[in-house]
Amino acid sequence: MHLVVTVLVVVLSLASLVLIAIGAKNEQIKSLSIWAIVCLAAMIIGPIGTSLLPKAVFGLFERFSTFSAVVFNAVLGIYLMKGEI
Repeated sequence: MHLVVTVLVVVLSLASLVLIAIGAKNEQIKSLSIWAIVCLAAMIIGPIGTSLLPKAVFGLFERFSTFSAVVFNAVLGIYLMKGEI
């Protein structure tokens, strides 16, 4: 069950970042689109780094995936607080 939920979270997170990047670009909110693309890239770099690099740096690249979602949530909160979206 844990693996199913994890896969769903990752797939839905990637999909939402892509859709937010596209939607923000269409709504002329370029900075939000850039944030979404940067967080999407970090989310993709995480698994690539963990599989290609030595186990000594496994945790570092694993954090890219985890923290990218947290950072993007903070960015969305700031945009909402400022009333930009």
